[in-house]
Amino acid sequence: MLKLPEALLKKYNSLLIKNNIPFHTHGNYKKWLQYYLDFCKKYQHPYADPETLPRFIDKLKEKKQGSSQQAQAGQAVALYYSGISSKSPLRKPHDQVKDAVASYDADKTQNPRADAMACIGNEIKLRH
Repeated sequence: MLKLPEALLKKYNSLLIKNNIPFHTHGNYKKWLQYYLDFCKKYQHPYADPETLPRFIDKLKEKKQGSSQQAQAGQAVALYYSGISSKSPLRKPHDQVKDAVASYDADKTQNPRADAMACIGNEIKLRH
């Protein structure tokens, strides 16, 4: 299975927090992103092309994943798309991973403590 690059993982964590995704689902979102990127690599689909998402969801249906899991996977991938710079042209999939990492890396969080506090605040709100 494809391992998520560290810069991509950091940015994705930031997107999860900024979009108020419940903390207890972060692991699932990262899992779906990893499955999606692995799917793209295996079947040579573009990583950054939203037209790839329906193919991925169809594959999940073939694998007998439930509709709630398909919906969560779709949300996880859509969140990934939201963090990708639209400036990079679609090319070969292995080039796109480098572009995606570069675009995520360019937008590093300036204050990781603030992100952590926001995450804790979201978790407290969720539990109350």
